[in-house]
Amino acid sequence: MATFTNRHGNWQARVRRQGYASLTKSFITLQDTEKWAGSTEVDLDKKGYNNLAEKTTFNFLKEKG
Repeated sequence: MATFTNRHGNWQARVRRQGYASLTKSFITLQDTEKWAGSTEVDLDKKGYNNLAEKTTFNFLKEKG
C-alpha cells in the first residue's frame, strides 16, 4: 500500500511491498502522486518491479563493452 506525505510543498509517495525495495517519488500535486503510486502498485502486482539499472552490475557492462 502506498503512503502519501506532504514534504516542503511537494507530495511524496512511498510504495512498499515485501520482497521489493521501497520506491519513493515526489510530485507537485497529490493527484499525480496518487496516479504514480497506483500504477506502480499495479506493476508490482502483475509482473514485479524490474529496475534494470539497479540489477545491472559493472562487471556485466565491462564484459559487454
